[in-house]
Amino acid sequence: MVGMLKKPHMGNTRLLLITRIALVPVVAIAMYVAWRSPQPGKYLALAFDVVLAGCLVPLLGGLFWSKSNKYGALAAIIIGSFARLIGYAYFNGTWGIFDPPEEHFRYAGIETMIPPLISLVVFVAVALLTQKREPGEYYHGVIDYIPPEDDIVLGEDLRGYKPP
Repeated sequence: MVGMLKKPHMGNTRLLLITRIALVPVVAIAMYVAWRSPQPGKYLALAFDVVLAGCLVPLLGGLFWSKSNKYGALAAIIIGSFARLIGYAYFNGTWGIFDPPEEHFRYAGIETMIPPLISLVVFVAVALLTQKREPGEYYHGVIDYIPPEDDIVLGEDLRGYKPP
């Protein structure tokens, strides 16, 4: 499956097949988690927290930091999201992985604030370590480019864009 993903010009049929295959384990994991602990309200809050923990830093870093790159963003998304899931498992105890002492529960809520900081550290470190492979500055002139209104309506808003 990984070999199929490395092809640069994959057709729509092959992409649809890969998407359908990848969907099977995702649905299986979701069904198992829902079966073990049926709490949809908590999982909705967890979903928003995972997106905050994983995607906030790469989004803001990609917009405002000229040395950001895809390697830093991908590492920050994975590590930040995983850190939030670990925090959820620790403080909620619904999956039976951790058994925290009672005095740790006064810090409940901190598991939402720490993962974005971890994501920030990972994002900066990986982006700086991979600058030789992909500098990242090439894409940042897009922030200053204002396309003509007709191009936006037609969906060709970067047609006249010239990199700085």
